[in-house]
Amino acid sequence: ALMNAVASIGPISVAIDARHASFLFYKRAWVHNGAIKAI
Repeated sequence: ALMNAVASIGPISVAIDARHASFLFYKRAWVHNGAIKAI
């Protein structure tokens, strides 16, 4: 869906509120409901 929107509309910006403790030690992973999965 995002790829189609970028193709038809143009650039899209995304904001993330990273004040949550889940992001404290974020390095290279997906954060989902507190469960961190390496990518």
